[in-house]
Amino acid sequence: MKVLLILIVATLMSIMSHTASAQKTVRIGIEAPAGTNAHYYVTKQLGLFQKHGINIELISFPGGTVGLQALFAGDIQFATSDGVAGLSANLRGANLYFIAGMINTFPFSILSRPEIRTPQELRGKRIVISRYGSSSDTAVRVAVEKYDLKPDKDVIILQGGGRASVSRRSALARWMRQSSVRR
Repeated sequence: MKVLLILIVATLMSIMSHTASAQKTVRIGIEAPAGTNAHYYVTKQLGLFQKHGINIELISFPGGTVGLQALFAGDIQFATSDGVAGLSANLRGANLYFIAGMINTFPFSILSRPEIRTPQELRGKRIVISRYGSSSDTAVRVAVEKYDLKPDKDVIILQGGGRASVSRRSALARWMRQSSVRR
């Protein structure tokens, strides 16, 4: 984690060294306000970026794919996203550079209605993710395949959008979907 923060600060410092003496704001798109992205908020709160002459603005997006769209549009200079979304964009002609990786696992849980007790009982059911192509989408696909279920055939994957802790949980609470994935 320390190495990641040093790498991010060093990268931002090199960008800022090319600007005039006035402090320019670097806009960073954050995939979601979750524990896996807490270091950005903690670093900002502690004033570590400002200590090195970097003014940052953290912008929360409802998913990494939306953050990548903002990056491509030039609205932000950096974005956090899962590797799959970035690789997929590069395969379609984007020119993204991966600076660092933060986690090497899927920090998700699949929540379900009480009557669904095993992964096999998800057969024929619906799972709500944030967005197609997002880390929650990839995590669900990997998880159901682990239990010999085929995504989009044995399990219906629906795009719910919004914040995991709000929209997908409320959809589950209203019994609209049989299960949901969240961080």
